[in-house]
Amino acid sequence: MDKHHLNNNTPFHFSFLRDATTPGFYISDFKNCFSKYPFLISQHQFDFYSLAYFIKGEGTFHINNKSFKIKPNRIFLCPQNIAHAFRFSKTPEGVYTFVCQDFYAAEFNMIRLMYLFSYALPIANKEPIYYIDLPEKNTEIAHMFHTLLLESNSKQLHHAPIIRSYLNILILKLTDICESHNNNKSDETNAIIIKLSYLIESNYSKQTKHDFYAQSLQVSLARLNSICKNVFNMSLKKIIQQRIMIEIRKLLEETDISVAEIAFKFNFSDDSYFNKVFKSHTHLSPGKYRELHQKMKKRFL
Repeated sequence: MDKHHLNNNTPFHFSFLRDATTPGFYISDFKNCFSKYPFLISQHQFDFYSLAYFIKGEGTFHINNKSFKIKPNRIFLCPQNIAHAFRFSKTPEGVYTFVCQDFYAAEFNMIRLMYLFSYALPIANKEPIYYIDLPEKNTEIAHMFHTLLLESNSKQLHHAPIIRSYLNILILKLTDICESHNNNKSDETNAIIIKLSYLIESNYSKQTKHDFYAQSLQVSLARLNSICKNVFNMSLKKIIQQRIMIEIRKLLEETDISVAEIAFKFNFSDDSYFNKVFKSHTHLSPGKYRELHQKMKKRFL
């Protein structure tokens, strides 16, 4: 087994803490990426979102029992926890990018990231969009990938916020392209998703009652859950939990606040339930997560 493979009990994003200059974000040209992580060519899945942008090359991209041609100016969308693989008949040139929810959510709304990759989810009554073909004259998005690659290798003090800013623009640009090619999301659904994203961002730490979000949006809870499942393939409860988990992981990584205090802060009824929920998201207990993160952090120092 390749040394960069992780066992089932270790979250994949810790592997990138070893090598990424910006924890939670990794970008590389294909040659370096596949030589360093050869398992990324064969079938794999992880808890990152990823974008594979091809400048040159031939082959196929495999996802959800479907195959798509690899060709120049094509970007593949790879959602979290969806197995996919590459098969090359001609050496590729391009960029492979991995984004952790935590990294993006440090400055921007988590649902904005989820929304782009929701287009590539195999949900009933919706044909997934697994790739985007850029017009040859569209150099703007190609330039963004190149800029992200340059910034990721920068040693400047504020390179992480700069990367997030460029990444946010890229996410919005790609979302616009997906929306222009997709008629499954109505204007009403889009409006509800946008409002929901701001509601969750403003209230997730103090308001976990689902009725609050439905009433604020003036829709039934059943309707709101239906929208969440149709767009994101998850319930409203899971979306709120994901946002809470981002903040909890941040507290475990950056502070000495006890696990019990963190559980109380986010209104978990008891430590046992908190451990159960946290483990369902990370495959680790809060204490083990903090311990592992501290060990990985020391490798950077």
